[in-house]
Amino acid sequence: MDALQPVQKAAEFSVGGLLSFMIHRDTGYAPGSVSKQALASPSSRSFRTRHHCAIEKTVTQWWHSYTVPARSYMPDAIKKILWNRKHKDAPAGAQFCPDDFLELLLSKLKPSSSVLDLGCGSGNLLAALRNRGWQGHYTGVDISDSVIERTKKVGWPNADWVVSSLDDFPALKADFACFVESLYYARHPEMALQRARECAPVVLVRIVHSGQHADVVELLDKATRHGCVYVLE
Repeated sequence: MDALQPVQKAAEFSVGGLLSFMIHRDTGYAPGSVSKQALASPSSRSFRTRHHCAIEKTVTQWWHSYTVPARSYMPDAIKKILWNRKHKDAPAGAQFCPDDFLELLLSKLKPSSSVLDLGCGSGNLLAALRNRGWQGHYTGVDISDSVIERTKKVGWPNADWVVSSLDDFPALKADFACFVESLYYARHPEMALQRARECAPVVLVRIVHSGQHADVVELLDKATRHGCVYVLE
């Protein structure tokens, strides 16, 4: 058994309990306050599902707006739980890969080039590259073991997958290393960037909200900027 599994389970229980408390508080429903028959009714399920979604959406928006720096410094065990939850039902596919990043990368890729995707999530970049005909070797790295397992099942050819945080991913050699809206999730972005530069001669970093991540953008002062994409060569 993984030594961190009890910690992960406890944290997941705590996060779930907090969300459950918020739902009970804001919907007026509390365990034991109504009968099982009432809870089982379609109207009750609809009410609870509707409010659950609304509250979770609000919490998620707040989380993304105000706590990116906090997430950067979270222990990997907690990060993994949150990312597993985030990607559990998240849509995936080529259409979710940013066009600006895709076009810039394709302009540099050769058929024999290799790509290291750091913070790959569901493999949207790979899906987009394959849709455009590139069949070179791809390696995806993400802290979420569940999303890596799910993406493996797609069966992409010439692709490898590694479960790792952005702070201690293995020294993997590639022609291009990519951070698509992921570098600022590292606890030490400067070290993650340096490690990526040791892995690949060309590093591409996409950061849309540069004002929210000014400390990370400062690390890219020597990069060539193409809109939201920074290129280090």
